[in-house]
Amino acid sequence: MDPQLPLFASPGAGSSDEPLFDGWLRLRQTQSRPLRSSSIAVYRDMWTTICRALGTRHVTALRLGEGDLAAALQSIGGSARYRKRLLSLLDAVLTAHGVAPERSAARVLLRTEEYRLADSREHERLPTILNAFQQQTLLAKLSARMKEGSWKAQRDAAIAAVIFGGGVKPGEAITLQWNQVVCADLDSVGGLRPFKLSLDGRVTAGGREAPLAGWAARVLADWMLTYRALGFRGDAVFPGTRCGGSAVGKHAFYRSFRSLLESLDIRVGTFGSHVLRHTFAVRQLAAHKDDAKRVVEVRDWMGLVRIESMQPYRRIVDERVIVV
Repeated sequence: MDPQLPLFASPGAGSSDEPLFDGWLRLRQTQSRPLRSSSIAVYRDMWTTICRALGTRHVTALRLGEGDLAAALQSIGGSARYRKRLLSLLDAVLTAHGVAPERSAARVLLRTEEYRLADSREHERLPTILNAFQQQTLLAKLSARMKEGSWKAQRDAAIAAVIFGGGVKPGEAITLQWNQVVCADLDSVGGLRPFKLSLDGRVTAGGREAPLAGWAARVLADWMLTYRALGFRGDAVFPGTRCGGSAVGKHAFYRSFRSLLESLDIRVGTFGSHVLRHTFAVRQLAAHKDDAKRVVEVRDWMGLVRIESMQPYRRIVDERVIVV
């Protein structure tokens, strides 16, 4: 056990296990590929989720039984894959603090069938998507934000539009660069009109292209006008500060996105902005239900490699299952 790692627990709900995370993080950052600040923020958010769930049962990470941990995970909710990520983080933190595998409640649960098979396609839950009413409500809200919101609200609305209207991964949208935005000729008001994204990917040797829905292109065009009016500089389409430069952090956007959904009374648990990408796929397949070529096109737009990855979306369309 590393003698410098703190093994104490300070009083206070939700904070007693914070030194454990900090100790693990220090060790993690000494490895050959240290975590980026945005990834650290995501892991810290996951750790906070774990600690809050444990706090409701009045237990700490170092004094944790399998029953308490299983109950805490159920109270968190979400998919088995998400809870497996939480378990893996908890197990890594405990291991860093010298907890033997046979004493780690997280390690024991990770060996159970529920979590062993959590990454298997056959046992994967259908993706969460928005229903038709929620989609229309969200579209209206995104458009309204471009007219009424602060520059950060407009930026986050444009990010959501790129995910929802282009099917790209949230991480790709957040880190989008201007040289990846393909524009057409000047529109009627004299501004550039984006219509697709040119992204790096493994589908073809030269990357991939993701066309934007018309409404999403208009939202992005509105953001381009705001960007220029505020005098931003740099390569990032969605900067994190008024100074421009680096892209907005993942944690900041996810927090804003959860707030956006809550304002619409949309609750999607721990799935976050991926719900927009999933909904995009289902919308595209539903509009061309019997077109086999469209399945391949959507797969390529989304940057997926295996055609089997489209099967959960096809199931939703075929079975008309809406999960919210």
